[in-house]
Amino acid sequence: MFLAEPARSPGELHFRLLGVPVRVHPWFWIVALLLGMSFKDGRLLVIWVLCMFLSILVHEFGHVLAFRRFGSRARVVLYAFGGLAIADRDNAHADWGRTWRPDGYDERNTDGWRHVMISFAGPLAGFVLAGLLVGGLFAADRTCPFVFGPWQFSLGGSRPIENERLLNTMYFLLQLNIYWGLMNLLPVYPLDGGQIARELLSMADSRRGVRRSLVLSIATGAVVAVGVLILQRGEQLLLALMFGSLAYSSFQTLKAYDASAGYGGFGGGRGDDRDW
Repeated sequence: MFLAEPARSPGELHFRLLGVPVRVHPWFWIVALLLGMSFKDGRLLVIWVLCMFLSILVHEFGHVLAFRRFGSRARVVLYAFGGLAIADRDNAHADWGRTWRPDGYDERNTDGWRHVMISFAGPLAGFVLAGLLVGGLFAADRTCPFVFGPWQFSLGGSRPIENERLLNTMYFLLQLNIYWGLMNLLPVYPLDGGQIARELLSMADSRRGVRRSLVLSIATGAVVAVGVLILQRGEQLLLALMFGSLAYSSFQTLKAYDASAGYGGFGGGRGDDRDW
Protein backbone atom coordinates (compact mmCIF):
# COMPACT_ATOMS: atom_id res chain seq x y z
CA MET A 1 0.00 0.00 0.00
CA PHE A 2 2.78 2.43 0.88
CA LEU A 3 5.34 3.83 -1.55
CA ALA A 4 8.03 5.06 0.88
CA GLU A 5 9.98 2.62 3.01
CA PRO A 6 9.76 3.51 6.72
CA ALA A 7 12.94 4.24 8.65
CA ARG A 8 14.36 1.45 10.76
CA SER A 9 13.07 1.29 14.30
CA PRO A 10 13.90 -0.58 17.52
CA GLY A 11 11.77 -3.64 18.13
CA GLU A 12 11.50 -4.70 14.48
CA LEU A 13 11.06 -8.33 13.50
CA HIS A 14 13.44 -9.61 10.81
CA PHE A 15 13.35 -12.98 9.06
CA ARG A 16 13.73 -14.58 5.64
CA LEU A 17 10.96 -16.51 3.89
CA LEU A 18 11.70 -18.44 0.69
CA GLY A 19 14.93 -16.47 0.49
CA VAL A 20 13.14 -13.11 0.70
CA PRO A 21 14.15 -10.69 3.50
CA VAL A 22 11.11 -9.58 5.53
CA ARG A 23 11.06 -6.65 7.96
CA VAL A 24 8.07 -6.05 10.24
CA HIS A 25 7.91 -2.53 11.68
CA PRO A 26 6.42 -2.17 15.21
CA TRP A 27 3.67 0.06 13.81
CA PHE A 28 2.29 -2.93 11.93
CA TRP A 29 1.45 -4.68 15.20
CA ILE A 30 0.15 -1.48 16.78
CA VAL A 31 -2.25 -0.76 13.92
CA ALA A 32 -3.38 -4.41 13.81
CA LEU A 33 -4.25 -4.20 17.51
CA LEU A 34 -6.06 -0.88 17.00
CA LEU A 35 -8.13 -2.39 14.18
CA GLY A 36 -9.10 -5.26 16.49
CA MET A 37 -10.00 -3.06 19.47
CA SER A 38 -13.67 -4.04 19.22
CA PHE A 39 -12.88 -7.68 20.02
CA LYS A 40 -13.55 -8.33 23.69
CA ASP A 41 -11.96 -11.79 23.70
CA GLY A 42 -8.15 -11.67 23.84
CA ARG A 43 -7.88 -14.95 21.92
CA LEU A 44 -10.03 -13.50 19.14
CA LEU A 45 -7.73 -10.48 18.99
CA VAL A 46 -4.70 -12.75 18.60
CA ILE A 47 -6.42 -14.64 15.77
CA TRP A 48 -7.20 -11.32 14.04
CA VAL A 49 -3.60 -10.09 14.29
CA LEU A 50 -2.20 -13.37 12.96
CA CYS A 51 -4.71 -13.42 10.07
CA MET A 52 -3.82 -9.83 9.18
CA PHE A 53 -0.11 -10.68 9.29
CA LEU A 54 -0.55 -13.74 7.06
CA SER A 55 -2.84 -11.98 4.57
CA ILE A 56 -0.64 -8.92 4.06
CA LEU A 57 2.45 -11.11 3.86
CA VAL A 58 0.79 -13.19 1.11
CA HIS A 59 -0.19 -9.96 -0.66
CA GLU A 60 3.36 -8.62 -0.64
CA PHE A 61 4.78 -11.96 -1.77
CA GLY A 62 2.48 -11.70 -4.77
CA HIS A 63 4.39 -8.55 -5.72
CA VAL A 64 7.71 -10.26 -4.96
CA LEU A 65 6.90 -13.19 -7.26
CA ALA A 66 5.94 -10.76 -10.02
CA PHE A 67 9.25 -8.94 -9.57
CA ARG A 68 11.04 -12.28 -9.85
CA ARG A 69 9.07 -13.07 -13.00
CA PHE A 70 10.61 -9.97 -14.55
CA GLY A 71 14.12 -10.75 -13.34
CA SER A 72 14.43 -8.73 -10.16
CA ARG A 73 14.88 -9.59 -6.50
CA ALA A 74 12.76 -7.82 -3.87
CA ARG A 75 12.34 -7.55 -0.11
CA VAL A 76 9.22 -7.04 2.00
CA VAL A 77 8.42 -4.48 4.69
CA LEU A 78 5.19 -4.68 6.72
CA TYR A 79 4.18 -1.34 8.16
CA ALA A 80 1.01 0.24 9.62
CA PHE A 81 -2.04 -0.50 7.40
CA GLY A 82 -0.16 -2.55 4.85
CA GLY A 83 3.22 -3.34 3.41
CA LEU A 84 5.74 -2.72 0.72
CA ALA A 85 7.55 -4.95 -1.76
CA ILE A 86 10.80 -3.19 -2.65
CA ALA A 87 12.74 -4.12 -5.77
CA ASP A 88 16.51 -4.50 -5.72
CA ARG A 89 17.77 -1.09 -6.85
CA ASP A 90 20.96 -2.66 -8.18
CA ASN A 91 18.93 -3.73 -11.18
CA ALA A 92 17.98 -0.54 -12.99
CA HIS A 93 15.19 -2.23 -14.94
CA ALA A 94 13.53 -3.28 -11.69
CA ASP A 95 12.70 0.26 -10.62
CA TRP A 96 9.00 0.41 -11.37
CA GLY A 97 8.44 3.59 -9.33
CA ARG A 98 9.08 6.02 -12.15
CA THR A 99 9.24 9.76 -11.63
CA TRP A 100 6.66 12.35 -12.70
CA ARG A 101 8.00 15.11 -14.92
CA PRO A 102 6.34 18.37 -16.07
CA ASP A 103 6.89 17.45 -19.73
CA GLY A 104 5.32 14.02 -19.43
CA TYR A 105 5.86 10.61 -17.92
CA ASP A 106 9.41 9.43 -17.42
CA GLU A 107 10.11 7.06 -20.30
CA ARG A 108 13.08 5.17 -18.78
CA ASN A 109 10.81 2.14 -18.57
CA THR A 110 8.33 1.81 -21.40
CA ASP A 111 6.75 -1.49 -20.49
CA GLY A 112 3.68 -0.18 -18.70
CA TRP A 113 1.93 -3.54 -18.80
CA ARG A 114 4.74 -5.04 -16.74
CA HIS A 115 4.09 -2.49 -14.00
CA VAL A 116 0.35 -3.16 -14.18
CA MET A 117 0.99 -6.87 -13.66
CA ILE A 118 3.35 -6.24 -10.74
CA SER A 119 0.75 -4.03 -9.06
CA PHE A 120 -2.08 -6.51 -9.66
CA ALA A 121 -0.04 -9.48 -8.44
CA GLY A 122 -0.50 -8.49 -4.77
CA PRO A 123 -4.33 -8.53 -4.71
CA LEU A 124 -4.28 -11.58 -7.00
CA ALA A 125 -2.24 -13.53 -4.43
CA GLY A 126 -4.88 -12.75 -1.82
CA PHE A 127 -7.68 -13.81 -4.16
CA VAL A 128 -5.89 -17.10 -4.81
CA LEU A 129 -5.58 -17.73 -1.07
CA ALA A 130 -9.27 -16.92 -0.59
CA GLY A 131 -10.16 -19.22 -3.49
CA LEU A 132 -8.27 -22.08 -1.87
CA LEU A 133 -10.09 -21.45 1.41
CA VAL A 134 -13.50 -21.39 -0.29
CA GLY A 135 -12.57 -24.56 -2.15
CA GLY A 136 -11.76 -26.18 1.18
CA LEU A 137 -15.14 -25.09 2.53
CA PHE A 138 -16.93 -26.71 -0.39
CA ALA A 139 -14.85 -29.88 -0.04
CA ALA A 140 -15.76 -30.12 3.65
CA ASP A 141 -19.36 -29.02 3.01
CA ARG A 142 -18.90 -26.16 5.48
CA THR A 143 -20.03 -22.56 5.13
CA CYS A 144 -18.61 -19.28 6.37
CA PRO A 145 -20.22 -15.83 6.43
CA PHE A 146 -18.74 -13.07 4.30
CA VAL A 147 -19.62 -9.39 4.68
CA PHE A 148 -19.20 -6.88 1.86
CA GLY A 149 -20.28 -3.44 3.02
CA PRO A 150 -23.95 -3.63 4.06
CA TRP A 151 -24.42 -7.04 2.42
CA GLN A 152 -23.79 -10.46 3.96
CA PHE A 153 -23.30 -13.73 2.08
CA SER A 154 -22.43 -17.34 2.87
CA LEU A 155 -19.44 -18.92 1.14
CA GLY A 156 -18.83 -22.64 0.80
CA GLY A 157 -21.09 -25.59 1.46
CA SER A 158 -24.23 -25.91 3.54
CA ARG A 159 -23.20 -26.78 7.11
CA PRO A 160 -21.80 -24.17 9.53
CA ILE A 161 -18.30 -24.49 10.98
CA GLU A 162 -18.75 -25.79 14.51
CA ASN A 163 -15.33 -24.87 15.90
CA GLU A 164 -15.56 -21.20 16.87
CA ARG A 165 -11.84 -20.45 16.52
CA LEU A 166 -11.73 -22.04 13.07
CA LEU A 167 -14.85 -20.10 12.07
CA ASN A 168 -13.29 -16.81 13.18
CA THR A 169 -10.04 -17.63 11.39
CA MET A 170 -11.83 -18.41 8.12
CA TYR A 171 -14.01 -15.31 8.44
CA PHE A 172 -11.04 -13.00 9.01
CA LEU A 173 -8.99 -14.52 6.19
CA LEU A 174 -11.84 -14.23 3.70
CA GLN A 175 -12.56 -10.63 4.70
CA LEU A 176 -8.90 -9.63 4.51
CA ASN A 177 -8.14 -11.34 1.21
CA ILE A 178 -11.38 -10.63 -0.69
CA TYR A 179 -12.83 -7.44 0.79
CA TRP A 180 -9.51 -5.71 1.44
CA GLY A 181 -8.19 -6.99 -1.89
CA LEU A 182 -11.09 -5.42 -3.79
CA MET A 183 -10.74 -2.15 -1.86
CA ASN A 184 -7.03 -2.14 -2.68
CA LEU A 185 -7.85 -2.25 -6.39
CA LEU A 186 -9.77 1.04 -6.25
CA PRO A 187 -7.96 3.71 -8.31
CA VAL A 188 -6.75 5.63 -5.25
CA TYR A 189 -3.12 6.44 -4.45
CA PRO A 190 -1.10 4.77 -3.05
CA LEU A 191 -3.20 1.61 -3.33
CA ASP A 192 -2.36 -0.89 -6.04
CA GLY A 193 -5.42 0.25 -7.99
CA GLY A 194 -4.02 3.78 -8.00
CA GLN A 195 -0.72 2.51 -9.41
CA ILE A 196 -2.57 0.52 -12.07
CA ALA A 197 -4.66 3.56 -13.03
CA ARG A 198 -1.52 5.66 -13.33
CA GLU A 199 0.08 3.13 -15.68
CA LEU A 200 -2.99 2.66 -17.88
CA LEU A 201 -3.77 6.37 -18.17
CA SER A 202 -0.11 7.19 -18.81
CA MET A 203 0.10 4.58 -21.54
CA ALA A 204 -2.93 6.19 -23.16
CA ASP A 205 -1.56 9.74 -22.78
CA SER A 206 1.99 10.13 -21.48
CA ARG A 207 1.55 13.86 -20.84
CA ARG A 208 -1.82 13.95 -19.07
CA GLY A 209 -1.98 10.43 -17.66
CA VAL A 210 -0.48 11.16 -14.25
CA ARG A 211 -2.72 14.18 -13.70
CA ARG A 212 -5.81 12.27 -14.75
CA SER A 213 -4.93 9.44 -12.37
CA LEU A 214 -4.63 11.94 -9.51
CA VAL A 215 -8.01 13.50 -10.32
CA LEU A 216 -9.49 10.00 -10.45
CA SER A 217 -7.88 9.20 -7.10
CA ILE A 218 -9.38 12.31 -5.48
CA ALA A 219 -12.87 11.60 -6.84
CA THR A 220 -12.83 7.90 -5.98
CA GLY A 221 -11.45 8.43 -2.48
CA ALA A 222 -14.06 11.09 -1.71
CA VAL A 223 -16.95 9.00 -3.08
CA VAL A 224 -15.86 5.92 -1.11
CA ALA A 225 -15.46 7.93 2.11
CA VAL A 226 -18.93 9.44 1.80
CA GLY A 227 -20.47 6.15 0.65
CA VAL A 228 -19.04 4.25 3.60
CA LEU A 229 -20.41 6.84 6.03
CA ILE A 230 -23.87 6.64 4.47
CA LEU A 231 -24.13 2.87 3.90
CA GLN A 232 -22.43 1.83 7.13
CA ARG A 233 -23.98 4.60 9.24
CA GLY A 234 -20.69 5.41 10.89
CA GLU A 235 -19.82 1.80 11.76
CA GLN A 236 -16.78 1.88 9.45
CA LEU A 237 -15.56 5.32 10.47
CA LEU A 238 -11.90 4.33 10.27
CA LEU A 239 -12.32 3.15 6.67
CA ALA A 240 -14.09 6.39 5.74
CA LEU A 241 -11.35 8.45 7.39
CA MET A 242 -8.67 6.48 5.57
CA PHE A 243 -10.17 7.05 2.12
CA GLY A 244 -10.88 10.67 2.94
CA SER A 245 -7.25 11.08 3.96
CA LEU A 246 -6.04 9.39 0.76
CA ALA A 247 -8.27 11.68 -1.32
CA TYR A 248 -6.83 14.74 0.43
CA SER A 249 -3.28 13.40 -0.02
CA SER A 250 -3.94 12.98 -3.75
CA PHE A 251 -5.28 16.55 -3.87
CA GLN A 252 -2.08 17.83 -2.29
CA THR A 253 -0.01 15.76 -4.71
CA LEU A 254 -2.00 17.14 -7.63
CA LYS A 255 -1.33 20.71 -6.52
CA ALA A 256 2.39 19.97 -6.27
CA TYR A 257 2.36 18.23 -9.64
CA ASP A 258 0.56 21.14 -11.31
CA ALA A 259 2.96 23.63 -9.74
CA SER A 260 6.02 21.67 -10.93
CA ALA A 261 4.49 21.50 -14.40
CA GLY A 262 4.08 25.26 -14.51
CA TYR A 263 0.30 25.22 -14.26
CA GLY A 264 0.20 27.52 -11.26
CA GLY A 265 -1.48 25.02 -8.95
CA PHE A 266 -4.87 23.38 -8.83
CA GLY A 267 -7.53 25.38 -10.60
CA GLY A 268 -5.34 27.71 -12.62
CA GLY A 269 -2.90 27.82 -15.50
CA ARG A 270 -2.94 26.59 -19.07
CA GLY A 271 -6.27 24.96 -19.79
CA ASP A 272 -5.05 23.12 -22.89
CA ASP A 273 -2.41 21.18 -20.93
CA ARG A 274 -4.66 20.53 -17.96
CA ASP A 275 -7.43 18.81 -19.89
CA TRP A 276 -8.21 16.27 -17.18
